[in-house]
Amino acid sequence: MPGIMIDVESQYCPSPRRPNSLELTSCLTLEMDNDLENNNNSINNNNNNEDNSSPFNRNHNSSRNKKKRRKAADIPEKQFNDLYRPTGEMLGNGSYASVQTYKNNHSNKEYAVKIIEKNNGRSRSKVFKEIEIFHLCQGHENILQLYEYFEESERFYLVFDKMQGGTLLANIERRGHLTERESL
Repeated sequence: MPGIMIDVESQYCPSPRRPNSLELTSCLTLEMDNDLENNNNSINNNNNNEDNSSPFNRNHNSSRNKKKRRKAADIPEKQFNDLYRPTGEMLGNGSYASVQTYKNNHSNKEYAVKIIEKNNGRSRSKVFKEIEIFHLCQGHENILQLYEYFEESERFYLVFDKMQGGTLLANIERRGHLTERESL
């Protein structure tokens, strides 16, 4: 094969110390050069443990060309206000949250955003439990779909598809009742 040289000598070669290169039978040692430009990989009968051509013997202080890995913490997070802008329409208010209409800055689509303040005693675990429940109900035709959520230092933002047609109470009052199938 081109680029591979074999030097064979049959002699017994004990290995008292841990080898710093791959030792084969008949004292063949495989030493691979990491020289990618010359592609010089060779097999030599070399018992000299002081050889620095082996990649295992090289100075560990030499600089390597390592690719820096990005961690999730290194990726800049998008803030809610970078992606959405308020329309000023208040859809509802409750004891621990309010729901307002926001528009997506890119698609210009309207969404209903539930804003939960962190300082009102609502625990973080309860908010994440609510998010988990919406995730489990994903795809159900009669349950509002959670689009995405954000957690910032002072509040949570839960972004839902905005439903048209008014409140549930107004629909029941207008129609008189709902069928059993509609109420599921």
